[in-house]
Amino acid sequence: MVLKVIKNIVTYNNDAKINKPIEQYDSVFISPPYDNLEKYDIAVDSYDSLISDTLNVTLHSSVKFIGVVVREDFIKPFVSVLGYYTSSHILNNKNSHFGKTKIEKLFIWEL
Repeated sequence: MVLKVIKNIVTYNNDAKINKPIEQYDSVFISPPYDNLEKYDIAVDSYDSLISDTLNVTLHSSVKFIGVVVREDFIKPFVSVLGYYTSSHILNNKNSHFGKTKIEKLFIWEL
C-alpha cells in the first residue's frame, strides 16, 4: 500500500446532516451510525432519509471521491443516492463487534 502525504486537511466532527463546510473540497469520508444497532444520543426516525440528507448536504460539484465505512448490509441507502460504488475494501472481518458474519468495509465512489 502506498500512502501519500496530503497537506491542508480540514477535519470536521459535526452532525453531517447539517454540516456545511466553507472550504472547497474534493473528497468526503464518512462513518455513519448503524441505524438501530447501536445506541446514540439522538433518535433516527428514518435511516434512509438520514443517509440521503447527509449526502445531499455533504456533496457538491467539486467532490470527486466519497468514502464510506459501513457494514456491507447497510450499503443500500448509499447506492440509492450515489449509484454503485467504484471499489470496496474489507476493514474488519475477524473481531468485529457486529459478529463474524457481518463485514465492515470502506466503500469508495469516484464521482
